[in-house]
Amino acid sequence: MDQMPDDEPQDDGAVDAAEMARVMEQQQRALAVRTSRLGGTLLVIWGVVWVACYALKWSESGALGGNPLFRLPSTATDIVIAAVICTALAASGFIGARMGRGMRGPSARSGALYGWTISIGTAVVVMFTVALDRSGVDEQSLALVFPGAFTIVFATLYMVGAPLSGTRTPFFVGLLLCLAVLVATTVAVPHHWLVYAVSGCTFFFAAARSGRVAAPMAGA
Repeated sequence: MDQMPDDEPQDDGAVDAAEMARVMEQQQRALAVRTSRLGGTLLVIWGVVWVACYALKWSESGALGGNPLFRLPSTATDIVIAAVICTALAASGFIGARMGRGMRGPSARSGALYGWTISIGTAVVVMFTVALDRSGVDEQSLALVFPGAFTIVFATLYMVGAPLSGTRTPFFVGLLLCLAVLVATTVAVPHHWLVYAVSGCTFFFAAARSGRVAAPMAGA
């Protein structure tokens, strides 16, 4: 008696491979959305820090302040600024750790190196300014050098980081910050603080841009 031919077997390997590719794509999309949103949160945090700290410097008493409405004691201003920056650094470390979850290989190394570069660049600017102070550079010159050098380092790293993020937004934000340095230095003490404070709004623009990028990804 002739046997009935079996149904054509399904290619389980091809199905499994397609399913695995779909799952990996979903995971990568979720990681990209999370990174974009957390990055936007970081930008908002540092936008607030940037605007608040420079506005406080503009409002401090003495020759370095220029706020015509009110003045704050210099010592109290420096303490508040230090507290705000330390809080922001702690928050950045926590958010940065969350952003790093799920990253492996070159992406993880690139992110870590980028973070270390920002920290090292900031430390070098501080030490450079301290060295200038000890060498006898006057207070008003230091008031121009420190924010200018810090902003240039930050802006340059931001522009270099554009390829890591895969968007052009960081490049344009860094470019605007570089232009802010030129304007602020031309304006000079004490109103250069106000120019830097206003330039902090670029972080909010970048954060809004991050949100617009994350939304289509989430719905993809």
